[in-house]
Amino acid sequence: EDGKGNFLGYRGLGRDVTQELQVLAALRDSEETFRTMTETAQDAVITMDDGGRITYWNHAAEQIFGYGRTEALGRNLHDLLAPERYRASHQASLPLFRETGAGAAVGKTLELFALRRDGGEFPVELSLSAVKIKGRWTALGILRDVTDRKKAEASLVQAKHEAEAASRAKSDFLAGMSHEIRTPMNAIIGMADLLQETNLNMDQDKYVSVLKNAGEHLLELINEILD
Repeated sequence: EDGKGNFLGYRGLGRDVTQELQVLAALRDSEETFRTMTETAQDAVITMDDGGRITYWNHAAEQIFGYGRTEALGRNLHDLLAPERYRASHQASLPLFRETGAGAAVGKTLELFALRRDGGEFPVELSLSAVKIKGRWTALGILRDVTDRKKAEASLVQAKHEAEAASRAKSDFLAGMSHEIRTPMNAIIGMADLLQETNLNMDQDKYVSVLKNAGEHLLELINEILD
């Protein structure tokens, strides 16, 4: 008390509390903005603390993975969502992430597989980043279900293979046609040439000329069709 009825300690405490409340209000505003943005997102938005536990789980994550928010929060992310073959490497990377926020997947966009609640695997696209909150690293992951995209890609690959097979079949057919038709036609034309070198009367020579000309014309048509 300063002799005028003012409590100095209370006044000092009032200033500290005001500053803290302002910080808390700003934090609440930013958290509310984050929730508003992520709750309307079509992709799963999940955060994980440096111990591997889920700390945020948006509505899209509920729809994609099948776990409600209360079921997912606090669970080990890798045990919940990662196929068995990924878990050892995930666990091995946690100490580095805890210390530095770094990791093999941090700052990258990867395609891998995840687990639904029913145990079924499906392909996802993962974009992973790290942020430091209150002195501890938090992983922020955005996951997109790419099942439909993978099916479309597989269909395109299948269609490409079928088109290539059809093209090969066409080429084989044309090569066969070339051999099977040209060979006897060349023989016919060659025999006509030989006949013209023999002693033919006028009518016979005329008939052989017609035969040869017709054969050459037909061979030309065959070549054009095959081309």
